[in-house]
Amino acid sequence: MLFHHLGIFVKSIDKSTIIFSRDLKAQKISDIILDKDLGVKVQFFKDKHGITYELVEGFGKKNPVTNTLEKNKNILNHIAYTTKEFDVKLEELNNLGYIKISNISKSVAFDGNRIVFLLSPLNFIIELIEN
Repeated sequence: MLFHHLGIFVKSIDKSTIIFSRDLKAQKISDIILDKDLGVKVQFFKDKHGITYELVEGFGKKNPVTNTLEKNKNILNHIAYTTKEFDVKLEELNNLGYIKISNISKSVAFDGNRIVFLLSPLNFIIELIEN
C-alpha cells in the first residue's frame, strides 16, 4: 500500500479552501468532484511538502459528513492508501482485524476505481483505493 491522502470532513469546501491556501500554503490539485452515490463533494490539495489532503463536504440528506461534523469527532476522518492488489490487500487487512465500515463502491474521484473504508484495530479509519 502506498500513502495517498488525508481525508478531512468540512462544512464547506469553498470556505475551507481559504484556510488551506493561507495557512498551509496548499494548492488545489483538482476541481470540486461531486459523487452522488457516496453523498459527498471532494477537492484535493497538496502542500509544499507533497502531502495530499482531501476536503470532504456532505452532499444531500443522507451523507457521511453532516452527522460526523455535528458530533464534532472524526474531523480528520481517514488516511488513504492505494493498492494494485485491492482484493488481496482487503482480505489481508480483514485477517489482521480491520473491520469494513462501508460497502465497496466505485469512486468518481478515482476514475471509477473501487474504494472501501475500514476501521483499524487502533480505532482509526483507512480508505483503501484500487490503483
